Amino acid sequence: MAPCLREAEIKATPSTIWKSCFAPMKWEMWDPDVDGTEDVSGDCVDGTTFVFVMKDGPIKKAKFQLTDVKECETVRFTGRLLGGL
Repeated sequence: MAPCLREAEIKATPSTIWKSCFAPMKWEMWDPDVDGTEDVSGDCVDGTTFVFVMKDGPIKKAKFQLTDVKECETVRFTGRLLGGL
């Protein structure tokens, strides 16, 4: 499966972005397709599982897991969502 990538240029420090969007697991702050998260099993660290609640599309909820988390540097998540993310 090919990865889906998104990029944006933001005028803020990595620490500010991390504290605003990832440390409190506020994905909806930066991803326009996400309405929120549910069933978050922990902080923004490797192995945390959660459910994305999507704004639109045929699938409203999808489970994902965080991997390769490096604070203020990278976050990857794996899961399946047809026609979205």
